[in-house]
Amino acid sequence: MFEKIQSSLKKLKRKVDPFDNMQRFTKVGQYHVGAVEATPHRQNYYLVVKYNNQNILKQYLIPEDDHQGLKTYQRSWSKKLKRFEAFEEVDSKRRYTMQENIEKFSERVQKFISPDTLNVGLITDTYDKQHVLARHLKSDGLQQIQEFNTLSDMGLLDLKVHLGDWISGCDEGYTSQKRLREMRDAFQDGLVPFVNLKGNSDDNDSYDAKESKWPSFGEREFEDIMWHQMYQQEELNAIYSSNGVSYYDYQNFRLIFINTSDLPYEIDDQGKKRFNTKKTLAVREDQVEEIIEILSISHHKRLIFMGHSVPVNRRGDNALKYNGRTLHELFAAFNQKATGHLSNHGVPVEFKLNNQFDFSAIVDSQIVAYIGGHHQVESNYKLNGIDYVTLNTSSHLKSETNFNRREKRDLDTPNEVAGYILNINPSADELQLFGYGAATFRKIFKI
Repeated sequence: MFEKIQSSLKKLKRKVDPFDNMQRFTKVGQYHVGAVEATPHRQNYYLVVKYNNQNILKQYLIPEDDHQGLKTYQRSWSKKLKRFEAFEEVDSKRRYTMQENIEKFSERVQKFISPDTLNVGLITDTYDKQHVLARHLKSDGLQQIQEFNTLSDMGLLDLKVHLGDWISGCDEGYTSQKRLREMRDAFQDGLVPFVNLKGNSDDNDSYDAKESKWPSFGEREFEDIMWHQMYQQEELNAIYSSNGVSYYDYQNFRLIFINTSDLPYEIDDQGKKRFNTKKTLAVREDQVEEIIEILSISHHKRLIFMGHSVPVNRRGDNALKYNGRTLHELFAAFNQKATGHLSNHGVPVEFKLNNQFDFSAIVDSQIVAYIGGHHQVESNYKLNGIDYVTLNTSSHLKSETNFNRREKRDLDTPNEVAGYILNINPSADELQLFGYGAATFRKIFKI
């Protein structure tokens, strides 16, 4: 093992700054580093290089002057990457290179936004897992959220939303539950209101598919962990607190959050779930009824929906397994102030719809946009006057989409992750979507 590490280090020395200026410090010892080596905020540090008791080569950045309140960072040699990983702050686990990139992004965004506008932080598909997989190399959802929190640390956000797929769903149940709690606690940092949406990976069904045991998550496991404190917020409104639906108002805008993994929890005689959440996106009658109730009291509003998945694709076809197209038709009916009845055919009884609606008395309101994740690509299209927007994954994936290939998503570089700010400007009837990392910096939607 030691000889292999030394061989890799010799090859590394022949390269010029393969990742950062401190990669070249491979000999055990203590060094003085600073701005030339691109240290955190270009301050002076001691760089300590040594092997730990597992014979892993480590680097530590220790402040030369404790009185400046500087933080301590560490990183390890990676055999898979053939270099040191990015430095992580010891307490928060944030990578300072990522944090500095988000700080620069925030400063740039502020040049394009006006006072008296709403800024919503958006992150999706963090795909947290405990163990490294060859396909992904790394996916630490907690770290992605901690770094995303830089936006609220800088006072830029009024609200933040995780659009779902917090976890990959590959770990055993106890581990996934524990990591969900850790990410929940990090996300609700006390600085701004938050919304925790559910994704199709968040019931841990990927783990269950490999096991012959009973489901690793009990009924409403994700909901009990992630929704209880969410619904207690004064800033967030809801009619019920069971379906995952809520809404948030700002001036003449209303943001409505829904659950596109709305499935019954039913176990067959072999101990398997009848409806695999990973494979089944849907909305059901109770949730649709709640959406209708919220729409029926939405006067003088511009409405933006958010869910893990968009309900329809750019062709207008169903993007959910059940009731996505029907949900879009409900949106179109609202915009037309229509009266009608929702029903469907050829679906399991659990997904039958029987909902009446009457939007004829709605005054000066329109559904203008729907924002989702899930599809692992950044795109937008308009159907019946509604802008549908999908956001890129935060987690580093070996995605085959042209967008992600173009973004060259390499580990420990800014493009490894992706995050967004949605700026809502009521006076200009305009939405601006800003992205960092593997995202388009700025898109503008006139509404």
